[in-house]
Amino acid sequence: MIKTLVDQSTLSPLPLHVRPVLWGFAQSLQLYPVPDVLVTGDRTDTSSMTYEGCVWLNPGGFFVSDFSFLCFYPGRARRKSMLGDDGTGDSQEDAVDYCKVP
Repeated sequence: MIKTLVDQSTLSPLPLHVRPVLWGFAQSLQLYPVPDVLVTGDRTDTSSMTYEGCVWLNPGGFFVSDFSFLCFYPGRARRKSMLGDDGTGDSQEDAVDYCKVP
C-alpha cells in the first residue's frame, strides 16, 4: 500500500471512474514532498515498513486486538538519521515499536 501511495504521490490512488476527484480540493490529498511518516488506520493487522525514506505504519484495530498497537517515536527516528544510515535503507525502522496497554 505505501508503495502505491508514495509512487503516485496521493492518498487517493484510484482511477477517476472509480473515485471522482473534486479538483478544488485535490491538493489536500497530495503527498509531495514525500512525508517522513505516514500513518494509515484500518482493521487489518498491525504492520510497518520504510519506503523511499517514508516510515509507514498501520497501528491496527485497537478494540479488535488484545489492546496492542504500534507506537512511533519521532526522537528515535531523528537520532538514528543523525547517526547515519547503515546502508540497509531501514534506518527509521527502530522508531516503530510494539506497545500494549497495561
